[in-house]
Amino acid sequence: MSETESVRDSEDYLGALYLPRATREGALAGLFAGASVTVLFTFFVASPLQLHAGLWGLLATTAVFIPVSLVTEVDDIDFARELIRLSRPESVRSAREPPSGVVTDGGTNPDTSSDEGDQR
Repeated sequence: MSETESVRDSEDYLGALYLPRATREGALAGLFAGASVTVLFTFFVASPLQLHAGLWGLLATTAVFIPVSLVTEVDDIDFARELIRLSRPESVRSAREPPSGVVTDGGTNPDTSSDEGDQR
């Protein structure tokens, strides 16, 4: 796999991890569009503006991946959000999640008995 292909493919991976609306169809369409443009500008046509063919492929991937993902239906949005949450570094996850035993809804802490809650 060339450096250009790995950069283009990494966009699909990042989109899948950080865009809850990312869909399989969007990733496949973006991959096909990016690969097609890269091959076109590598072997058949001179690259516009003297830019590397991989950059045009990356732009094509983005231009197709996002709109197709937005117009197609996500299979399981809750699974996508959970996957995104779990893919974040531990320091980011722990900063967003309340520590165990901390009550955030104003109710009583289920870990303590009602007698302890009355003592102040």
